[in-house]
Amino acid sequence: MKALLSALALCALPACTPTATDASDERVQIEVENQTAQVLTAFSVYPLRADGEIVDDNLGGAYDPLAPGAQARQAISLVACGKVMVIATLADGAEKRVPGDLCQSPRVTILP
Repeated sequence: MKALLSALALCALPACTPTATDASDERVQIEVENQTAQVLTAFSVYPLRADGEIVDDNLGGAYDPLAPGAQARQAISLVACGKVMVIATLADGAEKRVPGDLCQSPRVTILP
């Protein structure tokens, strides 16, 4: 009986608690592909409402340069797929807005 109580007491320690992360902790990944002739200097991702309007809530993005023909993968603050708008800034300061449906594909391509 003492051995059983000792084992139960030891399992009350954090070492006996599960370490697997909850599925809701996993963030959605987006792939941004640059098919323009310019370097992308930054991109940000915003959720879209059902009517297609942008929700003013930046889900994430990157400020690392993305060369023409290159692609980047980025975790964003979504826990389930959905429709998004990627706003990309080109080297000349121009802005591209490209919608994406991350439930259909994680890739959004920035075209010329």
